Amino acid sequence: MKTMFLIFAMALMGVFSQAQKVTSNYVVTLNDTLICKDVTVGTFKTNCSQLDGETIKIPNKDVLKYAKDGKLMQRMPVYIFDHPTNRQAMMEMVDYRNQVAVYKHEYYNGTSDFPDVNFYFYVHGECINIQKNPQIEEIRYFVMNWNKDDVQLPGHQLAKTN
Repeated sequence: MKTMFLIFAMALMGVFSQAQKVTSNYVVTLNDTLICKDVTVGTFKTNCSQLDGETIKIPNKDVLKYAKDGKLMQRMPVYIFDHPTNRQAMMEMVDYRNQVAVYKHEYYNGTSDFPDVNFYFYVHGECINIQKNPQIEEIRYFVMNWNKDDVQLPGHQLAKTN
């Protein structure tokens, strides 16, 4: 019995050691989802190096979302002073918990050497809160306590538009 267990364990170790690395890189456009070996985002085009060696160039305006090395970027609407604009930007999804998706949008305002950061909180595709340069504890508190009766929105609540 011990010999059978040892042979089975050795066989499993061999299978796991020979397993190929599963890729998590992809690009999503309006028409297609491309699985990539590597994703490179440039100023005007996103390059997707596929597993067979072919490289596909996609204009950045056509990219809806992409994942590169575990980092998920998605085209989301930009808000200024809690009101939606006609602009969209690629934002990093940093957390998803309790039905709340948290996106990070970094931008330079010209008055500092460091970028400002807005964190957008989405529930079912609707932006419910925006925090500018928050502390990590504020983000955790909001996400962990969402849908509880006594939760208070830190700062200000997003203005509803009709």
